[in-house]
Amino acid sequence: MKINQQIEPVNFLNLNSGAIHVENKTSIKQRLAWLFLAWKAIPVLKSLNQEDLSNKMVKIKVDLSEIKDSISYESNNHIHLRNLLEDLVTTKVTWNIFNKETNIWGASGLLAFFEIESRKDKAICTYSFSPFLQDKLANPEMYARINLMITKNITSKNTLAIYCIALDYLQIKNNFGQKHFTIEELKSYLNLKDNEYKNIGDFYKWIIKNSEEEINKNTDMDILIEPKREGLGKRSKIIGFTFKMKIKESFINFYKPSKIANSNQNKQLSLFEASQTKNTIFKKSVIKKEPEPKNLIKISNEKLRVFYAENNISMTTKTVQDKLVELKDTFQDRFENYLLFLMNYTN
Repeated sequence: MKINQQIEPVNFLNLNSGAIHVENKTSIKQRLAWLFLAWKAIPVLKSLNQEDLSNKMVKIKVDLSEIKDSISYESNNHIHLRNLLEDLVTTKVTWNIFNKETNIWGASGLLAFFEIESRKDKAICTYSFSPFLQDKLANPEMYARINLMITKNITSKNTLAIYCIALDYLQIKNNFGQKHFTIEELKSYLNLKDNEYKNIGDFYKWIIKNSEEEINKNTDMDILIEPKREGLGKRSKIIGFTFKMKIKESFINFYKPSKIANSNQNKQLSLFEASQTKNTIFKKSVIKKEPEPKNLIKISNEKLRVFYAENNISMTTKTVQDKLVELKDTFQDRFENYLLFLMNYTN
């Protein structure tokens, strides 16, 4: 059995590059659901020996309510949800369309199998990936680190696809990434038909620019997407786009997981060694007495309230309130869910 020496934070998915370099044939909710199912499956797949991983389809079970939560699905119409998952079985994905893994090419269904069993108190979803895909998920030679709490904020499937591909070409060590894509590559990746967005100006305005704005507003990434032109003056034309991206400073440490020891010294560290990070709301430095800000953001979740009290974190100081305002603007109604995510990892 393989042992993961690093403790992974809740809701982070290390996704093989090949699983990102696929055509964007699914809806936003289908892609979010698939990311969640992959996240649930990977710990199980990593525990298998290579022979079983490559030759047997492993069945994974998950409560259907968890899938619904992962995609913000509030309807009780399970038939629609079932059809959403059923399409993942019939959707063929082409692997490695950008040739990042230069010696590997392939195709697979996003899911090999799934069934939903309804019980009195809940419904259980059982699913499997193909052995080909299982091996890719469990043994990623190259991968992008995706925060599923962040992806839930994205509302467009094109934005989610561009966000994931930008993450894949971002070097966390230097917190910078740059990659040029031709128009043909991007249209293929986004699964746009030949008759869609023939006018490059429309493609730039409605697909590229909208995605750029949503990523900068609703995620942990800052991205600049610049047109690359060929020719001079009025005769120049757009032939592709250059992505330049980095993780926002207040989020960068989430992408650098560290080992957590049981020493008292490490217990004094806040989230991701936050004593060295000025922007975190969990910094445990001595704070001078400040007047309480007006219109306080209050925390209703009892677990959070207890956590802050136990760790002597004052939620009423201006420094903390300013950070809470920033996070609430980002996560809106999922604001406290994200704070729970931070709390769970800290614990």
